[in-house]
Amino acid sequence: MINCIDLEDYVASVLDSESWPGWPHEMHKVMAIAIRSYGVAMMMQAMTNKRIYHVKNSVKHQVYGGFHKKRALYDAVAETSGIIMTYNKKPVLAMYDSCCGGVVTARMKGIDFVKAPYLARKTPCTFCKSCKIFSWTAEFDKYELTSLLKSDIPKLSKIKTVTVSKKDAAGLV
Repeated sequence: MINCIDLEDYVASVLDSESWPGWPHEMHKVMAIAIRSYGVAMMMQAMTNKRIYHVKNSVKHQVYGGFHKKRALYDAVAETSGIIMTYNKKPVLAMYDSCCGGVVTARMKGIDFVKAPYLARKTPCTFCKSCKIFSWTAEFDKYELTSLLKSDIPKLSKIKTVTVSKKDAAGLV
């Protein structure tokens, strides 16, 4: 099933999922612009790749939680309506998170920094250190982990062991 909604309603919904309630109004406006920029870039990719959807409702793209009644977030969206970030006259693929975990993006693999130099932050973010999800752990037994991974790896039958075989220069597995 594909949910077709107005871009601005989508931005308001994602803003509710990807921001923090204590953020200042101006930060919500910045996030609205980033969300909209990412959404428009994904729409263009979908057209180029002849994909019938623009984004997935997950942390792989952006978390869309549906309509809500948070007036301040709708106000931030309305105050930035239609504004996107561009680079070389194209919408930027505005990669963001509600908390970056201090990752130095310039060290990440899999990003074409020639096409997207705006993503190449060379220093760790210090703003997010006070965020409650800056650093976290999660523990699963083999059966729980197998169940969680089956949605992405349908042929997975059972897990014997899990090890980290390598990390990129940013420290990401």
